[in-house]
Amino acid sequence: MKAIRVLLYYFIGLFGIIGVSIIPKVMEEHGFISPVEFSQAYFHFLISLPHHETWVYHFGERSEAILPYLFPPYVYSMKIFTGAIAFGFVAALLLGIVTMLLPACFRRVLIRLSQLLETIPELLFAFGLQLFIVYIYKQTGVLLFHYANYEREIVLLPTFTLSILPMISFYRILLFYMKEEQRKEYVEFARSKGIRSFALILNHILRNLLPYLYQHGKIIIWSTLSSLLVVEYIFNIHGLTAFLLEDFRPIVIAVALTFLFTPFYILFYVFQEWEQKEEFKPISVGPVFMPSWSIRSAIAQLNGKSVIRTAMKWIKSMLRYLKNKKVLGGLLFLVGFSLYSFIYSALKNNELTQKRFLYGEDGKISDIPPHPPSSEFLLGSDQFGFSIADKIVFGAKYTILFAAGIAVLRVIVGFLLAIPYAYFLHGKWKRVIDHMVNVLYFLPLSILAYLLLKPVLWGFKGDWPLGYHERMLYEIILLALLAVPLVMTAIGNEMKLILQREYVTNSHVLGGRGVHVFRKHVLPEIASRFGILFGRQYIQVLLLFVHLGLFQLFFGGTFVNPPDPPMSVSFEWSGLLGDAKNLLITGPYWMIIPVLGAFMVIILTMQFIVEGIEEVQAVHYQKTRKENKKEANRTYSLRKSNDESFLFYNKSGTDGD
Repeated sequence: MKAIRVLLYYFIGLFGIIGVSIIPKVMEEHGFISPVEFSQAYFHFLISLPHHETWVYHFGERSEAILPYLFPPYVYSMKIFTGAIAFGFVAALLLGIVTMLLPACFRRVLIRLSQLLETIPELLFAFGLQLFIVYIYKQTGVLLFHYANYEREIVLLPTFTLSILPMISFYRILLFYMKEEQRKEYVEFARSKGIRSFALILNHILRNLLPYLYQHGKIIIWSTLSSLLVVEYIFNIHGLTAFLLEDFRPIVIAVALTFLFTPFYILFYVFQEWEQKEEFKPISVGPVFMPSWSIRSAIAQLNGKSVIRTAMKWIKSMLRYLKNKKVLGGLLFLVGFSLYSFIYSALKNNELTQKRFLYGEDGKISDIPPHPPSSEFLLGSDQFGFSIADKIVFGAKYTILFAAGIAVLRVIVGFLLAIPYAYFLHGKWKRVIDHMVNVLYFLPLSILAYLLLKPVLWGFKGDWPLGYHERMLYEIILLALLAVPLVMTAIGNEMKLILQREYVTNSHVLGGRGVHVFRKHVLPEIASRFGILFGRQYIQVLLLFVHLGLFQLFFGGTFVNPPDPPMSVSFEWSGLLGDAKNLLITGPYWMIIPVLGAFMVIILTMQFIVEGIEEVQAVHYQKTRKENKKEANRTYSLRKSNDESFLFYNKSGTDGD
């Protein structure tokens, strides 16, 4: 029975992959998608599968059988990917343990270094390594690594490049949850017994982190799959993603995504079975809370006073966060930069500074575009003479605000869906939803976004299927919805972990209803993590903008008019990355380095905000803990004094004189 269920979930994933595969063709042929056209295309694709001529890959004028032709590049891609994940996790685990054993000053240095590395896009890592190899070769004549071509495979260099971001992500997650675990009472008790820090981390803390690492590990693997597309493109690797982009037919997309989906489906199924063993199985709280959670009771408790009281608590909480210098400074920078972008654009009537030619004192032409950085062009100009600085300032408002809007949508919608997921989904229905959501973990976000956005954003000579604002709205909704299921399960699983804590179960035993427990216990704790979750989603959106910009899919639309390079119709920063691959190798560097630097500054700012939120929560946690200890001591003292106030005159039970 279990084998049938596993196969059923697998085929549900395959049907979803087929749906994703035919969407680009439907949108290309009909301009936009409707249920009727989608159903017809889906049916035609299914009936074409038994025909031999469907299973071919077109490469120029050649046609090859698709399965044997794509399998070797798939194996090549998986070598790089699995090596990157394994190296990143092991390195993060060792670094995390070492960091927790170091003095506080060294610990802060390592944390700052990890924050800085996390801001650097993987394409800059890749190009930096390539330039370093070229420099060493020119200076010494020693070629450290060979470059990839059709006859030679390189594995070590792209594997190392791809492993950097998952290593940093695992490292920061390990540190975050290690700090949380060290605040718990069992750690203090173990230390009082003389257990050393190293043994405590290995035998207790790491074991308690396994459920968290499993949940976050899926998101990290999902993000790394997206980065695989970029790394293969930068290193000129002929892996699976390269062949996928060369032949954009539904059968090629379906086969490529199925290749990616199958091994990870098996892997995560094994992990899920392991997680459901008794030692890691969460306490079942669903049947306890379901009868007491109802729409009627929820509405009854939402009176005017409770709403106002809740709103005042939220405002007070926000003010507490704004007292932190990192949170306040980061928000002021982002808001100030956005306002400056609006004001500067309005003052210049949305017209970029442009100079085709620069003239010397003798009146002769001294320079032609692209102009290097100078007093006239602070950051240089592009090939058409437009100021790079103006482009960055003009595009700041679009990049900062639209990324924030997408991240907010992900968190809000994911949270609203996480409530029924945590409270009402149990048993087989929860397993069905989990398996359906797990399909997204095996499909790279960058590839999905590329497949679903290119028919809408790619405008050949200004011919788009949708208007400008419709394209922007479509992209915002799509980039938000692609991550909502993952955010929903992440928040929902956090809620389930909260619901199995002792004080929550005690509250229910004492008569607390589901709505009361949610408002008093679950919501305050889960809401404290919204800022951190928003910050991480914001950074993911920015990195996704970088990935799409590298493949010339710009926010709002890409204007294509050969022989000119594709151009962005808005001034969003990803529109400046269209020729990044050639610019970072051949130059001029000023056309690409300032844009990547702007992305890094915004990511670093958001990291400071997240760090400030964590600091406020740590202080609040310690303060609450001290208050609880004081209250417990006071209660104990009162109880002791009350016990001593009783006088037992006759303990033997007789009336003796």
